Amino acid sequence: MRYRLQAAADSAELRLSRSAQAIPVATPLRVLLVEDTLADAELLLMELKRGGYEVSYERYTTEAEVRLALKVGTWDLIVSDYSLPGFDGMRCLQLYRESGLDIPFLLMSGTVGEEIAVEAMKGGAHDYIMKDRLVRLVPAIKRELREAEARRERRSFMEQMEFIAYHDPVTRLPNQRLFLQEVEQAIRKSSPGDGQLVIAIPEIAKFKEIRTTVTQADYDTLMRQIADRIWLRCEGMLTLSRVDDYTFAALFPADKEADPAAVARSLLTAFDEPYEIDPFLLHLDASVGMAVHSPETPAAGMLRNAMVAANQAQEKHQPYALYSMAEDLSSPGNLALLGQLRDAIRGGELELHYQPILELGTGRITEVEALVRWNHPELGLLQPEKFLGLAESSNLIIPLTAWVVDAAFSQWRQWHESGLDVDMAINLSVRNIQDRAFAGYIAQRAKEHGIDPGRFVLEVTESSIMTDHEVANDELMRLREFGFKVAVDDFGTGHSSLSYLQRLPVDDIKVDRNFVTRIGENPQDLAIVNAVLGFAKGLGKRVVAEGVESGEALGILRDIGCHLAQGYHISRPLGREAAAQWLAKQKLGR
Repeated sequence: MRYRLQAAADSAELRLSRSAQAIPVATPLRVLLVEDTLADAELLLMELKRGGYEVSYERYTTEAEVRLALKVGTWDLIVSDYSLPGFDGMRCLQLYRESGLDIPFLLMSGTVGEEIAVEAMKGGAHDYIMKDRLVRLVPAIKRELREAEARRERRSFMEQMEFIAYHDPVTRLPNQRLFLQEVEQAIRKSSPGDGQLVIAIPEIAKFKEIRTTVTQADYDTLMRQIADRIWLRCEGMLTLSRVDDYTFAALFPADKEADPAAVARSLLTAFDEPYEIDPFLLHLDASVGMAVHSPETPAAGMLRNAMVAANQAQEKHQPYALYSMAEDLSSPGNLALLGQLRDAIRGGELELHYQPILELGTGRITEVEALVRWNHPELGLLQPEKFLGLAESSNLIIPLTAWVVDAAFSQWRQWHESGLDVDMAINLSVRNIQDRAFAGYIAQRAKEHGIDPGRFVLEVTESSIMTDHEVANDELMRLREFGFKVAVDDFGTGHSSLSYLQRLPVDDIKVDRNFVTRIGENPQDLAIVNAVLGFAKGLGKRVVAEGVESGEALGILRDIGCHLAQGYHISRPLGREAAAQWLAKQKLGR
């Protein structure tokens, strides 16, 4: 008996379970109902419930109420009576269109004919239901809700495709296409009285090597961290983009007070602290390349120029570089100029000018610096900044340096034989000191010219030494072994420190003109020169101050014990004959 009772109970439970499963779950539906007759509203709600909807609704009867409800409410469906006191369904339809919502809008009426129904459909209503035919209501709503959902899915898909087309998927930053559009828009908005827009690119040292040593997930994490930190550190930045797998680009505004150096410094602070890629820390070194907008340069040209400047900053081991067409080997004008320079070296178009260097303790001219000029047949006398960068970026720097060496040796011998007793400085390029055959070559040329290597100072820039300091150190040592003196030019512009000087086989330190020109106005510049001077004296090295352009600066340098000075206040660079005449009137010798 107990088993039969248990079986009956199990059977009843199964029937209840099947019955419960057969009851459909009501679909939530939020309805904005515009209806002045309560009875009609209740009939509509009953029909919706009968159709399987769990309805939540608000009922309004005035234009002001509907306008507010469209603005602040969240709805799945709008149902409006056609005829209302002081307000009708067509006006309600107009408010719906103005709201921009994309949800089904149904008009209802008990009396209006087909002509009005057609007008309503043309006006944007999704369907028109007669109150005495509510059997059409639920099928119409289901159909329109499906179509609205399909429209939302298509819109969402298109928005995703749009985002992918214009953004980097890892950092969510604008990609190059969108960045260029934003730059063009900023250019259009800027007025002639503004400063110049600046594109800045942080070039991270050995970034491609880092890319190959970490996982894809870790690399993506690093990219997001860099993007976040740049946004955090760079105030006033208009936009930031990831323009390719390795490169970020930032746009800074057209501000009259904007200083490209300040822009670079703010960007570099993003790399002051290490980045955490579990389980290790990554210390990233970066340089910044910048390009300033000019009327003839579109957005794409600005971006390209900033990339060129970023590469130049990395190659020269400088913290930042501003784009210079003179150093852009790939520009059409410079490619043509480079071809002409090849002929100029062989064709006698080059000449040396000489700038005197004053020994402050004795008031004597002890040295002149040989500076190359190009007598271009069409462009006139070209300064070295117009073509040395081009030569440096190509193999032409080798024959150009050879020409300068021979011309300088020949001129020194002529002056020495005529009684003009001064040493001479010659500038070398990074290519020269990276060439292990160069020291032997220049020593051999000195021997062939019959000159004393000890009367020549070979100047190398600080940044060229830092390109490969071990090779540079070896080659500078060899040059000194052959009897030449060596000077570090433009000291203070690169990445080396005062402590690094004690390991360099150099005789002179030439302080960059940026620290000398305003030494009487800027206490910080004076402190820097003083620090270099004190350190150099302790190492037995001489200090040469470049860029002396006033008597005040010269007096300050003399007072603090600087050894040598060079600049326009003493003399501009002079051609061969003018230099000989000027030197003949001075106290010469060491």
